[in-house]
Amino acid sequence: LDDYDMEIRSFCTKDVNLSNLNNEIESLKNRELSFAGIVTETQEGFTKNGKPFSALTLTDYNDSYKMMFFGNDFVNFGNFCKKGLFLLIRGKVATKWQGGDQLEFKATKIELLQELAEKAESLRISVAAESLTQEIVEELDLKLAQSPGKTLIKFSVFDSTTNIKLHLFSRTRRIGISEELKAYLQKNPDIVFTIN
Repeated sequence: LDDYDMEIRSFCTKDVNLSNLNNEIESLKNRELSFAGIVTETQEGFTKNGKPFSALTLTDYNDSYKMMFFGNDFVNFGNFCKKGLFLLIRGKVATKWQGGDQLEFKATKIELLQELAEKAESLRISVAAESLTQEIVEELDLKLAQSPGKTLIKFSVFDSTTNIKLHLFSRTRRIGISEELKAYLQKNPDIVFTIN
């Protein structure tokens, strides 16, 4: 999952992980949540009524959680039930379909983590004013120039002592979020970045 740090920080629900679903699901009832992980187990079969179902176990840094797909969910999400896929799963904690008061996380949208950067509308790069050296500006300009594409670049420069933020965007350059650009941004501790 380390390769998808940017996607996880950008799209996953903050301060919630799969262990929360297993251990304190009541506190998450009716909340829209997003989790990222790798598919570590899968299952396919038929119910007692002869209807097909599939299941996947998603594993993040903290825990694993099993999701079952029946009916339309089987049609929509069955293709994601393959070991080794890295997924972003959005959904909601709700009462299980059989009724009763048992809760489950029900997926409403599943995407491949590796496709999120390709589809990103914008990349926001945030840098503290005191860290913004000529060297960083030139290096960042070079890295962005080497990665052309369709994604809008937004900049935030902030001063932590006065709490002033300046938001800018590039009118002349759009980029593609390549693996090389992600690697550069991830190894630079002065730059905070997210996509949307």
